Amino acid sequence: MLRNYTAYFVVECHGIDCGTYTDAGFYPAATFAEAMTHIEEFYGDELCEVQHLELLDTALIHMNPELAKQVIAENFS
Repeated sequence: MLRNYTAYFVVECHGIDCGTYTDAGFYPAATFAEAMTHIEEFYGDELCEVQHLELLDTALIHMNPELAKQVIAENFS
């Protein structure tokens, strides 16, 4: 089921081994509340600040295939 929006977020977290780190990402969401619930569940106790949360008016983020390969290589390899 597609959501109405894609949430773009930037968070600051306290890592167990690495001190404070900044992370960012996208999440399909119907509302700000749904996006925030997912962010809290995903980061758990490490979450200390949401620096940015924006609902983009699209249910799907598309990109250049080379950029998509780079995202995969940096996050899943």
